[in-house]
Amino acid sequence: MIQYLSDLVEFGPPYFQKFRKNVGDPEVVEAIPLVKTTQVPMHTLDISPNTPGTNAMALEAFFQGAGVGDPTITAGVHDPKNLVMLVSGNLLNVQHLCSLQASRAEESTSWGRMQFIVLMMGLFHLKMACTDAMWHIFIHNKAAQTDPNNLMAHISQI
Repeated sequence: MIQYLSDLVEFGPPYFQKFRKNVGDPEVVEAIPLVKTTQVPMHTLDISPNTPGTNAMALEAFFQGAGVGDPTITAGVHDPKNLVMLVSGNLLNVQHLCSLQASRAEESTSWGRMQFIVLMMGLFHLKMACTDAMWHIFIHNKAAQTDPNNLMAHISQI
């Protein structure tokens, strides 16, 4: 309730500004501890990632800019060891990275194998997959259109 009052005084109509001195600090229920995070701006690369090899060059340049790499090859970088790097891209990038990992399977280090890379679907592709599923289940299916409680009936009410 105090948070609501605090928000009303802080962001509400100007009338409530006069009550600022009567509102105390909000009660802490479950505080999330503050942790300092470091952001590293990435440099622009003149690499076209249209082959598995150029994808590898782009990723290695990104990782080197972030200070991640094989310390035996490049000084001043940190070995990913048991950590993972989440990498997303379009379907062609994912195919290229899978091909890259398969071609480097016999390398001696996890960095050489690019073993730490975990490929994940981008949000755009997830939305497209959900839209396609909704199309096939609720719209394209003729039997679903006769149901009075179908998706199109709900949309027409909105």
